[in-house]
Amino acid sequence: MTYSFKCCDDGSGIASGSILRFDNVTILLDPGWSSYKVSYEDSVAFWSNIIAEVDIILISQPTTECLGAYTFLYYNFISHFISHIQVYATLPVANLGRVSTIEFYVTKGIIGPYQTNQLDIDDVEKAFDFIDVLKYSQLVDLRSKYDGLSLFAYNSGYAPGGAIWCITTYSEKLIYAPRWNHTRDTILNAANLLDNTGKPLSSLMRPSAIVTNFDHFGSSQPFRKRAKSFKDILKTKLSNNGNILIPVDIGGKFLDLFVLVHDFLYENGRNNKLANIPIVLLSYTKARSLTYAKSMTEWFSSISAKTWENRNQKTAFDLDTPFSVVDSNELANLKGPKICFVSNVETLVNDALSILGSDNNTLLVLTTDNRQEVPALHTIYDYWKENNTESSIESANVLKLNQKITINTTTFKELQNEELDAYLSKLEQRKRKQLITEITTRKGLKKGAAVALPTNLASDEGQKTEVDLVDDITNTEDLEKLLEEEEEDEDEDNEDNLINILEDEDRADGIEESIPVDIIITPGVNNKHKIFPFQPLRQKKDDYGIVVKFDQFVPAEDKDDITPSKRHINGDNEEDMDDDYVIKEASNKKIKSDSVNQPTKETKFSDDINHLRNSNRPGIREFKATEVNLNMSLTFINMESLVDRRSCGVIWPLFKSRKLILMGPSNVQDKHVTGIITSKTMEVTSLAYNQSIDFDTTIKALDITISPELDALLKWQRISNDYTLAHVTGRLVKESAHQSSAVPVTDNTTSSGREKYVLKPLNGNVGVQTNGSLAIGDVRLIKLKQNLNATNHTAEFKGEGILVVDDKVIIRKISDSETIIDGPPSALFYSVKKLVMDMLAKI
Repeated sequence: MTYSFKCCDDGSGIASGSILRFDNVTILLDPGWSSYKVSYEDSVAFWSNIIAEVDIILISQPTTECLGAYTFLYYNFISHFISHIQVYATLPVANLGRVSTIEFYVTKGIIGPYQTNQLDIDDVEKAFDFIDVLKYSQLVDLRSKYDGLSLFAYNSGYAPGGAIWCITTYSEKLIYAPRWNHTRDTILNAANLLDNTGKPLSSLMRPSAIVTNFDHFGSSQPFRKRAKSFKDILKTKLSNNGNILIPVDIGGKFLDLFVLVHDFLYENGRNNKLANIPIVLLSYTKARSLTYAKSMTEWFSSISAKTWENRNQKTAFDLDTPFSVVDSNELANLKGPKICFVSNVETLVNDALSILGSDNNTLLVLTTDNRQEVPALHTIYDYWKENNTESSIESANVLKLNQKITINTTTFKELQNEELDAYLSKLEQRKRKQLITEITTRKGLKKGAAVALPTNLASDEGQKTEVDLVDDITNTEDLEKLLEEEEEDEDEDNEDNLINILEDEDRADGIEESIPVDIIITPGVNNKHKIFPFQPLRQKKDDYGIVVKFDQFVPAEDKDDITPSKRHINGDNEEDMDDDYVIKEASNKKIKSDSVNQPTKETKFSDDINHLRNSNRPGIREFKATEVNLNMSLTFINMESLVDRRSCGVIWPLFKSRKLILMGPSNVQDKHVTGIITSKTMEVTSLAYNQSIDFDTTIKALDITISPELDALLKWQRISNDYTLAHVTGRLVKESAHQSSAVPVTDNTTSSGREKYVLKPLNGNVGVQTNGSLAIGDVRLIKLKQNLNATNHTAEFKGEGILVVDDKVIIRKISDSETIIDGPPSALFYSVKKLVMDMLAKI
């Protein structure tokens, strides 16, 4: 089967998405937009030539690198999405992707109360609500619609909810893994590529191709060592009343670093200087990412969850230390030591540097090499590489930064009078146009069909086409109401279809005549099994007996007086402090009870982003180049959750892929890793930007029939009482229904539907090359023990599945395909070896 792959470049010089085409389906992978070099208009124009062909969109990471273009694609080409495009991602990607998109769009002026805006907050929410969210390893079965297409998402270990996609058809299996990490970090598990024994997952073995990137790798140092260096730097600086400034991707690495800082403050809680160090967040979306994280704890590492549960915390995202979300003005008024996370977008980074960069007590901690292309951080990172005197760039050495850089500062001027009226009118017209497009698309644009309008808009002119009736509506509120009704009708139709399917199944089940009984019986079951099932109550027991629930001894009339909220209120009273007997719920219900008993911690995180709505005090935002004198400390610690070069070169060849496809030309790929992969006999293809390459997979399989003459010569051997095996050697011929003689197979021979391949015995003068026998089968140690005991040997198991024979010979199974016989050369050794070989078939 032939498939094609194209790596897209929107003009930024980096991969901004990929197109995978099979015969009857086109898949768009990770439509990204993260470059400040490409304008909104240019990016929309680039994708406008592609989106009409797309059937499925897959998003792998919650960063703008993988989904930056998704929202404006949905907004500008909504008719394609409603009509035929399906979008798939995991729940954390759908949630945190909103945060990443809003952060980047606001700094670009695409969203917000700015005269340059193109979208509103609701447009972002609608786009991500459209995504079909998945769990890891959940099957997306599209085989009936797209000729055998199935999708699986596996944990990538790179970002919360990050996925490695396995795309399969009837003849192809592709692994799409642009970013992944093979080790566990603070809150994320390692990529789900290897099992517990370090071997590749069987479901991912031998793919047609692996699609990945060699343009960027993580640190070779263990994450625990990097985390320790990070904490040591925090402790040193904060102990001297310094400030910590950490630029971070809010939708990506922020949650992991936030938990790492929380862990640092918890461990140093007894230190008076570090007991109440505040954490502040400078972000357009405020603490919405933390709110999402607290509702998605099942997506994070269970080890981290248990650690914080043992510390009497609900989750790692519930702080005991002061935490606040600030804007640029509030940050300037904060005094004293603090840890400041700033969203890694240009406008906020520039504001933070202009406020804290001139403070000698500030330490800027870079945790990435700034692939997001924020100009100021790019300049600072280059300074770090040039002035770092340590042998390793990841030495976490602290440098003194005393340099002048040029940044873009912003000024804001509110719109007044005619400008404000014109701005609001533009918003109204744009919203009306978008609603009309969505309504008419949902109705299928059936010309001549009548549309049910709200009662106050009923027309006496008779029936019109749907487009005409929708165009007659001038009020956006009426359009929104009509859209809601249309969406409700679609939901009702889906429910009716489901009910009809269930009713049809019930009717089909009722056709089969069955013996009347008082319970539901599975159709086709034997009559003797049609009895009343007896299911005794199961009692939970532990080492001390039956587990007792104390609430069953509380009288019913007293249960209302012991509500969780009243327990919380009374628990804070001083009178209750003397009560040594406190009944606590089981530990596995602790998280649930705490979420009810401690509502005050939920209110710490402010995630209201209504200040970013287009109609909220709109104005003009202007940029001005300003020279800033930086006088602070600088360090770099690579905290990215990415696989390192050595591990990448070791892991990918284990999957025995036919080829490896690199997204991007060879000049942006790491030549060392590419050479390692190539040396292991794997075909590597580097894709040039915006050029589609076809890949053809040859299926080397033939249907061969064994002739009766050869069948009579075969010697069948039985394996494990379930399978039979025979060694076959013959000559392959092609027979026709109208020919009695065999025709030798040649390369130029064309096959027809009436021809077949037949394997016949070899001629007498043809020699057979033998390279020794091959033993096939399964060595069952229990059966082997019985055979040894039957031959007057003493065989017994002595732990971990090791069979010991006469205290001299040891037999153990390494795996299903490897059995080891260990012992000194002797008659006993060879007799045991013979018994083992007799259990196998030989070819």
